[in-house]
Amino acid sequence: MPYNKDFLTSLSGRDYNSYCRHNPNKKITDYKSHERFEQLNLTNNKTIEFRLFKGNIKRQSVFRYLEFVDSLSHFVKEIKLQTNNLKFWHFVKWVKDNPNTKKKYNNLNSWLEKKGFYKVLENKVIFIKNDNIRVSK
Repeated sequence: MPYNKDFLTSLSGRDYNSYCRHNPNKKITDYKSHERFEQLNLTNNKTIEFRLFKGNIKRQSVFRYLEFVDSLSHFVKEIKLQTNNLKFWHFVKWVKDNPNTKKKYNNLNSWLEKKGFYKVLENKVIFIKNDNIRVSK
């Protein structure tokens, strides 16, 4: 899904590369992957490694990354997983509308608002290019 790719690239500060490969054919049932350098490394039976984030020493960025992983884990537990609700704006809407997320995910919320992702929810067509959001009503 190109929309999700652009959102994740913007959020993580890292485009796909040899350390963070994107496999568009990977399915949720492909959890026994032997490919360590994918966005989500599931090669170890006891850990899950998110490889999608750029190395960073900025406090707000590091907390945004941690808050994203935590909020994403809660999001997928609460929603009914279907292919039609796996677009990034479903996640953004969940973060915005959930009363517990404002304080708990302060850095993520601030970033989503600053980058204009909450405004995206009011529009139908979404384009993200080079960290800029263009919306069409």
